[in-house]
Amino acid sequence: MSTYPYAQYPQVPAQPPTQPPTQPPASGPTFPAVYYSYKSIAPPIVMQNQAMVDRMNAMQPGEWDTVPPSQPAAAGRDDYPKVFYNVNIEPRIITSNEEETTLGTDWKQFQLSQDVIEAAQKALKAKAAAQAK
Repeated sequence: MSTYPYAQYPQVPAQPPTQPPTQPPASGPTFPAVYYSYKSIAPPIVMQNQAMVDRMNAMQPGEWDTVPPSQPAAAGRDDYPKVFYNVNIEPRIITSNEEETTLGTDWKQFQLSQDVIEAAQKALKAKAAAQAK
């Protein structure tokens, strides 16, 4: 028994673990893992296990993922045109790398989601089809 100033505590002998530690699966994150939202401005969430991830994906499918993402984000591509914005100035559509380098540091790229891009393409195709009639 060990003696402490106000109490005596029995010493418990160390016991070996009953099971060897399991290795995490080769694919997928190890937990806890930090998940980030692709569709909304939300703080990162720490997921403690796969059940939490499954529950979040059931409520908001395809919105949350770890970093680096398992699927490349549409906004991460380096193709043109791009939309840039600056405070109190109309946004500009940039069509080449040369135009982008001429912008000052005050200009920021507006991140378009894939849904917005697809909706714009669909609207343009419908307008062109209506004009062709």
